[in-house]
Amino acid sequence: MRIKLIIAILLVATMLFSPGIASAGEAHAADNGEVRMALPRKEDGTIDTAAILQQVRARIAAGAREILFRGDVNPHEARRLLLQGRLIEDIAARIPDDGVDREVRVRGMVDARVQRSAGGELRARIEGVHLGTMGAAQRHDLARRLALQSGVDRVRIQGLDASGERVRVDYRVERPERGERARVEHIRMERAERVERPERVERPERPERIERFERVERPERIERPERPDKPERGGPGRR
Repeated sequence: MRIKLIIAILLVATMLFSPGIASAGEAHAADNGEVRMALPRKEDGTIDTAAILQQVRARIAAGAREILFRGDVNPHEARRLLLQGRLIEDIAARIPDDGVDREVRVRGMVDARVQRSAGGELRARIEGVHLGTMGAAQRHDLARRLALQSGVDRVRIQGLDASGERVRVDYRVERPERGERARVEHIRMERAERVERPERVERPERPERIERFERVERPERIERPERPDKPERGGPGRR
C-alpha cells in the first residue's frame, strides 16, 4: 500500500514539474491552429511589447491561426499601447496576407484583437477601454487615426465614457483598390455563371389563332300573305 502511494506521488510530481510535458501540450495547441500563453511582462511589471511581437512572428511561422495572450491590461496601458501607441500597427504588420484567416488577441480586462480575413481585410477591435470625456466627434477621430496609422481596414472601439455609459465607435477605410478588386471578382463570377448556365431553349411561337368566321345571318322569313276568307257555302239565293 505504501509503495503504491509513493509511485502515485512521483507520477504527480513528474506531470507538474516536467518541462517536456508542458511543451508537448503547447505544441498540441499549435497543431490545432490555436496558441495560448500568458501576456509577457518585464521585470518592472510593464508589458513586454517586443516579446509579444516575437511570439506573434514565431507562432505564425509555425502555422498558428489564433494566438491568445491572457493577462489584464490596465486603462493606462490600454490607452498608451493600444489607442495611442503602435502595438496594433506592429501586430497587423506581422499577420501575412496569404489567404488564411488569422487572429491575434489580448484578453483580460481589456479585450483587443487584430484579425486578417482570408480575403486580406484587416480588422482591429478594442473593447473595455475607458474613453473618459471624449465626445462622439473625438471618438470618431480616434478611430480614424488608429485605422490610418495601423493600416487596418476596419476599427471598432467600445468602452465606457466618464458617466459610465457604454459607447461604441466604428470606422471603415474606403480604399480604391478594394472596390476595383470587388468589381473584377464580380465580373469573373458573371462570366463563370454564363459558362455554367445552359442556353435557354427558345419556345416555339404559338400559332396565331384562326379567326372564327362569322355566322351568316339567315334571311328574314318572308311572311305569307293572308288568305282571303272563303265564301260561305250556299251563297246568296240559297235557302
